[in-house]
Amino acid sequence: MKNLMTALLVVLTVFTARAAEMDTVRFTTRSNNGPEKDYVITDGTRWSVDAGGTLRVTAITDSSAQGLLYMELVMPGFGTRSSGDFGLTSTTTWKYGHNTGQIVICQSGRITISEIDTATNRMNATFQWSGKATLPSGVILNSTISKGSVSIRRTPQLAHDILPKNGVKWRPEERVKLTVLTRKDKSQQLVGNADVKIVLPPGIFEDIPTTKTSDGNGRAEWLLKVKDDAEGGDYRILVSSKKQGFDDSRLDTFKFKVDSTLRFYYGKCAGVPFIEFDAGIGEKWKDGGGTTITSTGTIRINQLLTIDGRVDIDTIGGGVKFSGDGKISIPAVYIDGRFQDFVFYDGAFSFPSLGCDAMIDFLAVPIAQQMAGSKLKELKLRLLGDFSQSAGAAMSVTIEGGRNMAEGCNDALPFGTVWLPNKKQSFTGEVRILDSLGQWYLGFTAKASNVMMGPSICVKEMSASYDGAKSEFTLAGKAKTPLFEEIGASVTFRSGELNKFSGNFRFDGCTPIPETPACFKGGSVSVENLSIGNPFRMQIASTFQIYGEPDLLELEIQGGLESPPNTIRATGILRMLNVPSVSATKPWQIEGSGSRMFSLDNYTLADSGTLKALHLGGDYFIDAKYTTKIGLKPDVFISCSGSATTKFPAMDPAKAKQMGMLGRFINGYAPVPIGTADFSMMITMEGERYLSANLDFRNAGGTLVPEIRDAIRAIGKGSIYVDFRKLPSPSAIVVDAGIANVLNGLFGELRGIPPGKPSESVQAGVGTFVIAEGETELIVMSSTTTPPADVKLHTPSGTELTVSDPSRGIHRVMSPDGEVVLWVIRNPAPGTWSAIQPQGRTGDSIMAGVTRTYPDLVLTATQSGTSIDVSWNAADYPADARIAISADQDEAGAGAGGTGRILYTGAASVSPVRIPLSDSNAPCSFRIGANLLGRGVSRQATAEGTFTNTKDYLTPPSNARATTDRRGVTTISWSPIDNGFVSGVVVYRVDAGRHDVVTSAYGYETSFTFTMEDPEGAVLKIAAVDAKGRTGCMGDAIDVVTDVREVEHRGEGMSIWLAPNPASDRMTVRTTNEAAIVDYRLVDIMGNVVLVQRGSGTGGTTLDLHGLATGTYVLIAQVGEKYVASTVRVVR
Repeated sequence: MKNLMTALLVVLTVFTARAAEMDTVRFTTRSNNGPEKDYVITDGTRWSVDAGGTLRVTAITDSSAQGLLYMELVMPGFGTRSSGDFGLTSTTTWKYGHNTGQIVICQSGRITISEIDTATNRMNATFQWSGKATLPSGVILNSTISKGSVSIRRTPQLAHDILPKNGVKWRPEERVKLTVLTRKDKSQQLVGNADVKIVLPPGIFEDIPTTKTSDGNGRAEWLLKVKDDAEGGDYRILVSSKKQGFDDSRLDTFKFKVDSTLRFYYGKCAGVPFIEFDAGIGEKWKDGGGTTITSTGTIRINQLLTIDGRVDIDTIGGGVKFSGDGKISIPAVYIDGRFQDFVFYDGAFSFPSLGCDAMIDFLAVPIAQQMAGSKLKELKLRLLGDFSQSAGAAMSVTIEGGRNMAEGCNDALPFGTVWLPNKKQSFTGEVRILDSLGQWYLGFTAKASNVMMGPSICVKEMSASYDGAKSEFTLAGKAKTPLFEEIGASVTFRSGELNKFSGNFRFDGCTPIPETPACFKGGSVSVENLSIGNPFRMQIASTFQIYGEPDLLELEIQGGLESPPNTIRATGILRMLNVPSVSATKPWQIEGSGSRMFSLDNYTLADSGTLKALHLGGDYFIDAKYTTKIGLKPDVFISCSGSATTKFPAMDPAKAKQMGMLGRFINGYAPVPIGTADFSMMITMEGERYLSANLDFRNAGGTLVPEIRDAIRAIGKGSIYVDFRKLPSPSAIVVDAGIANVLNGLFGELRGIPPGKPSESVQAGVGTFVIAEGETELIVMSSTTTPPADVKLHTPSGTELTVSDPSRGIHRVMSPDGEVVLWVIRNPAPGTWSAIQPQGRTGDSIMAGVTRTYPDLVLTATQSGTSIDVSWNAADYPADARIAISADQDEAGAGAGGTGRILYTGAASVSPVRIPLSDSNAPCSFRIGANLLGRGVSRQATAEGTFTNTKDYLTPPSNARATTDRRGVTTISWSPIDNGFVSGVVVYRVDAGRHDVVTSAYGYETSFTFTMEDPEGAVLKIAAVDAKGRTGCMGDAIDVVTDVREVEHRGEGMSIWLAPNPASDRMTVRTTNEAAIVDYRLVDIMGNVVLVQRGSGTGGTTLDLHGLATGTYVLIAQVGEKYVASTVRVVR
C-alpha cells in the first residue's frame, strides 16, 4: 500500500501541468444490494501513457491526510490504437476506503473510447465494470461501476503531408522540389512555426540544410538537386517535426526512385511533377529536335491512359503539349459485364498544352463511345491521383439518349401512360474510371431535368450514375408515372439495357389515383427488367385509401404494377371501418390479408384472402375466407362475401345486454365456438354499412356442458346482423336477426319484438302464437332483471311444458346469471301455442319465433346491344335487402359473385333492372354476378352466359403479324393507326394459360422488336391503349412465324423444319430427305390420326389445317425406316 501511495504521489507531481487541462470522470457505484452512489471528479483527474502504450486514467475521490481514495482505469494497447473498445482487467481498481482490503479489483469490464475531437483536442469515453473486494474478515463485497464516462483533453500530435507522392522518379542532374505540410494529426488544420527535419540518403543529393521552420500555411520546402553520378535505384527520405504544445510527429518515410534510363518524362506544375509519360520497359524518350522528345510503341500516361503508336512531346518550360498518331484507350476496363478497352480515339491527334489539372481536351476530335445504351460525345479527360500511382480518370461528357429517352415530360397529360418523345435528349455528365483491387471500373455521374424514360416514366430533377463493377447506369431524382404524380425515384440500365426502377413517393398526404376517388398514402416502388420494352412493370409497397375517407378502407399493397395497361397485382393487409371509439388499440373492425388486383380499366379493386371481422374491443366474431369487390366508379362501393367460422367471444355483460336475448344467453357461456357461416357485407360512401352472416349452430358448443351445448345446437340455422353505423354501441350486433317473430299480443299489450330492436320490452302474462305447418324449430326466450327468468309453454293439445326432454327434442336451459331462459323445440306441433309467465313477472320480456331460411339467389341476364337486362327472385327476400350487380372477369375460378366492376346497386326488391354498357364500365368479355345482403340473409350468384363489351373507341390494330427466331428475337408489326384515341399498343402472350404483357409500343409506331422467352408455340394478341392506360379489347390471335431454317427437329435418320408454328390454316414443312415422297401424319392428343398427306422432302409441303380444332398435335414425317416427330399448335 505504501508503494502504491508513493506511485500516486509521483503521478500527482509529474502531471501537475497537465492536470489543469483535464476535465471530468463520472461513475456510479453499488456494492452488494446497497444503494447507488454517484461520483463526479474534476480536479482530481490525471492520465498518462507509458512507454509501452498503456493509458492510465486516475480519478481521485479523496486526498485527505488519511490517504488517497481513487478509481484507476488501465488500458493496455492504447498506444497502437487511440480509439475503440478496450477490455478492463484486474489492473483496474476502485479504492473506496482507508481500511485494509477496501479496494475493489476489476473482474470484467469494457471501456469505449471515441475518436479525439480535433477541434477541442478532447477525448471522450464510456465505461462500466464489475469486481470484488475481499475484506480481512473474509467477507466478499461485490461491486458494480456503471454509467461511467471520461472526458479529458489530450495534447495533439503533429502529422505530415508530403509532395510529390511516394514513387516519384527523378533523373540524375534533375532539380526537384520536396514540400512538407505540417498539420494536426487526424485533421486538415495546418500548423505553422513547427521545426521540420528531413534525413536524406547519402550520395544522392547535393548538400543543403535539412531543418526548416514551417511557414504560416504549415509549408516547408526544399529545392533538391540530384547528383549527376547518383546511382539508379529505390531510396527514401525520413521526415519528422516538433513544436511546443504538440506531441512530436511520427517518423514518416518518403519513397522515390532515381531513374537513369530516360524511360520517363514528367510534366511539371510550379516545379512539381503532375503527369508521367512512360515510354515502356526497355524504351526511352529520344530527341525529336528542338524542345521535342519522341517515342514509338505503347506509351502510358500516369500508368492509366495508353497510346499505341507514336507520341511527340513539346517540353518547353517543363510543360506538356503532345501530339502523335495511334489508338488512345484505357485497357481492361470493366464495362457492361466484361473487361474491354475503353477506346477514346484512333488516328492522328494533337492536344493543346495541359494545365496543372491534367485535363486532356478531346473536344476537337470526333469521339463516340457507346456506354450503357447511351452515346458519349464532347469528351474532356482529367487524370486523377498522381503520376506514380494513378487513381483513375474523370471525363466530362455529353450523353445522347436512345429510343426511350427524350426531352420533356408531357405535362398536358400529367398522369399520361403514353408520353410521346419530343426530340432526342442529351445532357452533360462525368465518367470516371477508378481502380478497385487492381482492376479498372467505369463509373458515371450526371444531372438533368425532365427526361422521359419510356412512355410511363418521366424523371425530373435527375442525377445519373454508372457503376462499372455492376454494369449499372442509374438515373435518380424526382419522377412521375401514370399512378404517381411525384416519386423520389431511380431508373437503372444494366449491361446497356433498361433494367430497374425504384423510388419512394411522398408521405405528406394521400396521393390521388387519376380519375378515381382513391389515393396512395406514401410508399415505395421498384421495377425490374425494363429491357423487355416499354411496359412499366414495378414492385410497389404502399397504402391504398379512399380519398378523404381514411376510416372507411385501408389496403397495404405489396406487389406488382403494370403500365400500360394500368394494373396492380399485389398482396397485403386489408383494413375496413376504423372505429377507434370501440377500441383505441384495435380500431379496425375488419382486418384481412390476401391478394388483390386493381385496374383502371374497370376502376375496381378485387381482393381475396382471409380476414377477421367484427369485435367490441375483444376477440373477433368472424374468421373467414373472403372475396371483396371495391368499386370506385360511379360511386365508391364495397361488397364482400365469403365462408367463415364464427365464435361468440366473451364480452362485458353490460355490452351483451344490448345484443338481444339470444346474444345475452350465449355470452353467459362465452367464448362459444358457433361453427360455419356464409356472410356478406355491403358498404357505400353515404348509405349502407352492413354485414350479415348465416350461422349454423349445429356444430356449436365446444367444451360446454352437454345440456347447454345440445340446446344451442338445436337452434339449427340462425344469423348475425351488424349495422356498423351504430358502433360503438353493442346494439349494432343482433345475433337473432334470422328469427321470425310469431308471438302475438295478449290483452292488447303483449307484442313481438321486431328484429334489430331487442331493447324493446313487452307486457308479460300469457301470449299466444300460431305455428304453421312445416315449421322445424320453435325458439322461446324470456329475460328478466330479477332472476331467475321463467316461462312455461302450452302446446296446441294443452300439454304444459316446464322442463327439458331432449329425447323428444325439447330443450330448456338457463343463462349462468339466471336472467335469460331459452326454450328450443324441434318439429313443434302446428297450431296455437301459449307462452305463460308466472304471476308477478309482468316486467319481464318474452320473445317467441321460428328460424327463417331464405332460398338461393336465382340470377338471369340477357344482352341486347349495349344493354344488359338482369332479373332475380326478388320476392323471396326482406324488403330492406340490397343487391349489387357486377361485370365479372370471364375466367375460370371466378366463383359466385365474381370480382369485377360494380354495374348497379339498389334495393333487392326491385327486379328486373336494365344496365347500359359503356367503353369503360365493363371488360371486353364478362359474366354477370350479384351479391345480395339483408337482415338474416346473405346470397351470391352468377348468371349463365358470357357477355361482351366492344369498346369501339379502342379497336385493336389490324393486320398484325409476328416473326421470331429460336433465340426469341421477335418482331411484331401492324397497319398504321389513325384512331386519335390510341396512344399505345400492348402486346400480350396468351398461350398455355398465360395472359402476360410482353411488350408495348408507341401509338405512332407500326412495329416493335423484343426478346421473348421460350418462343416456340407462342401465341400473341395486341390491344390498343389510350392516354390514361385504359385498354381496348384484344385482337385475334397472331401467328408467330418461325423461319423454316431456324427451328430444327431431329429424329431417326432425318430432320424436319415447319413454319409458322403455331398456325391457323396452313403450315409449310421441309425435311432433309432426298427422296421425292414423304408421308405426313397429324395425330391429336387422344392418338387419333386427323390428317394424312404425302409431299416432297427438301422442296417443302403445305399442310391444310382448316378443318382442325384449336389444340396441340404431333406431326410425324416418315420415309421408310426414317422418321421424325414435332409438336404442332393450331390456333383459331
